[in-house]
Amino acid sequence: MEVFLQKWILIIVLLIDISGFSTIYAQTDQQNDTIGKSYVTINLLAPLDVYLPRWRMGYIKKIDNKWKIGLDIGYGNHDITLSGFRNYIEEQYRIWEIRPQFYYILNPERKAENYVSVELFYVNHKDVFDGGDYFSENGSFQQYDSANFRRQKYGINLIHGFLFYSKWRIGVNGYIGIGLKIRNNTFSDVINPKEMDPGIEGGDMAGIMDYRRVEGIKVGVNPVLGIKLYYKFYN
Repeated sequence: MEVFLQKWILIIVLLIDISGFSTIYAQTDQQNDTIGKSYVTINLLAPLDVYLPRWRMGYIKKIDNKWKIGLDIGYGNHDITLSGFRNYIEEQYRIWEIRPQFYYILNPERKAENYVSVELFYVNHKDVFDGGDYFSENGSFQQYDSANFRRQKYGINLIHGFLFYSKWRIGVNGYIGIGLKIRNNTFSDVINPKEMDPGIEGGDMAGIMDYRRVEGIKVGVNPVLGIKLYYKFYN
């Protein structure tokens, strides 16, 4: 929860600061600034996720004055994770994701673009846990010496964001939203499983580590917030 709150604080501070900057330049677009505009993006928060670090890059292509289409692809493992975050993940940690997105620009006449979008997503996370516990699909609480873990998550998000204008080609995309997720966790090759009474050791099943301790399919709400750095070019 502390990590989640830190992300919110970072987003709010940056958006307040940048919104002041963008207001200065949020005037009517000139014709040569609206034709063929595309963006290459990098997500600034994804590599800083303590429990699920990954690098996420994207591309946004303008279709016309009101519509854009984009695609984000992310990948992470232990070796490419920032050194300060490697202690929070296992050596066999692997994650990849794909996120197509459709943008509708609410103020196409402005340089600071205000948009709503629909994002589809799929996340595939594999790991090997040495020592741990989980709530099995049949409802029992299992402890183990080692287990292979796989998490698949997919769903849809509704997002509101801004492509903040700057006089340079480099700028900032901040966004927030909410969605629906379906998560499917599986444990396999479990070594020395032992059924236990969850008691205090079971902890809070709705806590921050729920995503890796509850087996089976779960449907839930998916909060979204982020900030990207973009490079704008014309084609």
